[in-house]
Amino acid sequence: MAEAAPGAAPGQVVAVKRILIAGGGTGGHLYPGLAVAEALKDQKPETEIMFVGTRRGIETRVVPGAGYPLKLMSVRGLPRSPSWGWVSFWFSLLKGLVEAWNLVRSWKPAVIVGTGGYASVPTAWVGLVMRIPVVLLEQNRIPGLASRAIAPWAECVCLNYEDSSDRFIRKGNLRTTGNPVRRQVAEGPRRSDESGFVKVLVFGGSRGAHQVNELLAGALAQLPASLPVEFLVQTGTDDREWVEERLRESGFGGSVQSYIDEMGEAYADADLVVCRAGATTLAEITARGLPSILVPYPHATAGHQEANAGVLVKHGAAEMLNPKRATAGDLADVIRRLVEDRRERERMAARAKAMGRTGAAAEVAEIVHSLAEGTVRKA
Repeated sequence: MAEAAPGAAPGQVVAVKRILIAGGGTGGHLYPGLAVAEALKDQKPETEIMFVGTRRGIETRVVPGAGYPLKLMSVRGLPRSPSWGWVSFWFSLLKGLVEAWNLVRSWKPAVIVGTGGYASVPTAWVGLVMRIPVVLLEQNRIPGLASRAIAPWAECVCLNYEDSSDRFIRKGNLRTTGNPVRRQVAEGPRRSDESGFVKVLVFGGSRGAHQVNELLAGALAQLPASLPVEFLVQTGTDDREWVEERLRESGFGGSVQSYIDEMGEAYADADLVVCRAGATTLAEITARGLPSILVPYPHATAGHQEANAGVLVKHGAAEMLNPKRATAGDLADVIRRLVEDRRERERMAARAKAMGRTGAAAEVAEIVHSLAEGTVRKA
């Protein structure tokens, strides 16, 4: 398709490329796609971008708010254990393949970017069948089954961790770029604060995490009342009211929200983070250079969150609680120690910052644009 692009000189015709970004469900799979979309537009403003997601995912709210069109499909996740849910999964996958086929055939993207999540699988498969270049983003240190199944035929697989390459059969299309992070999250100075309080940001991912909320609620009751600390907590919808009540009872200052829309501002205020160990979360806190206490999701496939967290712990950028044995007392002990030890927080922050890869989104965007222009066919 050739047309006058925004910013083009009068009479100049520019070939506008369409990029389809498929994935979502959670922020961990959606936000890297938004970061890439932002970088694609920065590099070539005329690029047309569309997202593909599911009706139950966070993308239904976030993507339209970011100004991108969104197409929804019916596919859902495969149950972890044998059940009648397997039957509905295969029907939804078949329906998703048909929906993806119709969308790709009608919209004609130059490249398909799969970011993970249910919608990425049928869309990527259709792209491969139609001989459209597919770029995969693999955020986790231990790649998921879907990524490994599609990867041999993808033009490029962008890895967050270099040692993830050991788990792929084909090596020639792998590229270690880091995990793309949105500009509003990665950039911006630390907000100055003369209150003397240490600001602790607590969250369990885009949907919240009941285990993290319970650990924090118990820890609040065990922290010394004299500790100079304030909390900003994201709980998810179900736990907000009772966590807010526990914070009020504790006497510590702060606020509790179901969802934090402006994570960049939350990071800018934070001195310490308590969170899960999803790959996108870790990419964000290292980009910002924040010390962290990690509580990996204990039921993550193949223990990939513990593997993710282990990298930060190894580099001295974070402390990790065992997700299957952690107690509120454990969390209280680590929070107290780090709040009282500013030098240790600063050392951890410097190590986290050294691990951050703020150029990942731009690097992935360059790969996508190169494929769209036909100048690069392999990583």
